[in-house]
Amino acid sequence: MISLLKEQYPEWVVRNSLYWISNKSEWLLGETANGWEVTLKNEATSVQQEFQRLLNDFTLRHEVGAKTDAIRGAIADNVLNSLNAKLRT
Repeated sequence: MISLLKEQYPEWVVRNSLYWISNKSEWLLGETANGWEVTLKNEATSVQQEFQRLLNDFTLRHEVGAKTDAIRGAIADNVLNSLNAKLRT
């Protein structure tokens, strides 16, 4: 079993990692008050390494998304305001 802290691995990160490891192993996900408990049916080292790589990948995606959320929102607002202004003329 692999234990992960919720403060380190949000649910989005864990579930995306599990989705992409599904082609290599069946899995079970349990939840405690402070963490996640992942059981990979295929305990091969290569599968565990791939799962760790996916956790790292999705953690980085999550952090980048959080840092750029306001910027993406501002861009969308500007585009919509621009379209709205063009429709009024």
